[in-house]
Amino acid sequence: MRDCYPVVLLEGDGCNAASLFFEGIRYSTHCEYWYTGCGHWGNAFSFPHMTAITSDESLDPWRSFFFEGNRFEILYPGKTSRVNDRDCFARSKSCLIPEQSFLDGIKQVEYIKNADGEYEYLCSLSWDNLPAHAPIQLSSLLGNDLINDDLALQGAQLISVRIGPKGLANRRSVVVRRNTSSSVWRLYRLIGINIPLLLVQVALGRRVKTVPMVDQEDITLIDGCPKYVLEEKGTFWFDLDETLICRDLAVTDVVQLCCRLRKNGKKVNLLTRHAKDIDATLKLIGLNYRDFGEVVRVGPSEKKSSYVLPEDVFIDNEYPQRLDVRLNCKAMVLDLDQIDFIRIYGASGFANRKSV
Repeated sequence: MRDCYPVVLLEGDGCNAASLFFEGIRYSTHCEYWYTGCGHWGNAFSFPHMTAITSDESLDPWRSFFFEGNRFEILYPGKTSRVNDRDCFARSKSCLIPEQSFLDGIKQVEYIKNADGEYEYLCSLSWDNLPAHAPIQLSSLLGNDLINDDLALQGAQLISVRIGPKGLANRRSVVVRRNTSSSVWRLYRLIGINIPLLLVQVALGRRVKTVPMVDQEDITLIDGCPKYVLEEKGTFWFDLDETLICRDLAVTDVVQLCCRLRKNGKKVNLLTRHAKDIDATLKLIGLNYRDFGEVVRVGPSEKKSSYVLPEDVFIDNEYPQRLDVRLNCKAMVLDLDQIDFIRIYGASGFANRKSV
């Protein structure tokens, strides 16, 4: 854990953009988040990095996010006024583009502007309303003239391109939106692509790139809602710091998941670099060594991927650890914000492919 965190201010009115953003960052440890005027959404958060403040407090955040309706804006130091012109705040543009084979099956694509000013592909949405990760260059989709010259894209941190079906003259209609939230953000989290967190990373001056952390065959639909297929998974590996515990407080949802998995017959192991007495730390959150099949302390030069098998599930709040396991083990890898998609039916077990 770090000693100092950048402060990010979240301002809004409980609107849809604020709701979707909070869902994505509710377990984030990248910053200290101050929020004001975001309605009831802030009340649901017990993670210690979230703090409610009053609007009249003296504020000096490192970055600010402002939400209104489905729109958001990132304010940087020195930019003291919000954009008042709604047409500038979240412009959209409709146009026609040539038919191209890589658009088959795709109805929406998202891009983010990295700290170097270049747009990076994030994720796509299929016509089946499931996330798809097949990188498409923004210049290949829209052309450089539109990207460089059109006012619709100026100042955009996030670009969403909605793609229509194939039309006349072998062309497709597209709608380009900037800095606009969407319910597809939830779907992208299914495969570990969290747009609110990526926006925070970019605001912190970092370059981001997306890697899908869950395979398509590990996703099913239950009553129209996407869930993970876990019935044939092996061991569930949990990290400790900032996963089960954060600042000496239990991460309640994750601790409860750990216990429910055990009660449903799954093997649950602990895989941690925790520097203190592990058992003493577990007791702070109502757990102990006996709650795990194995407790593994990873050495300084070891990788967690050395312990995880392809059929396992790995849950860790730290992206470099997840990336290591995903790239080297090909296992299902989950951040804390993805546990929403785990469904356990009491004693009857887990979601399966027949649940569709």
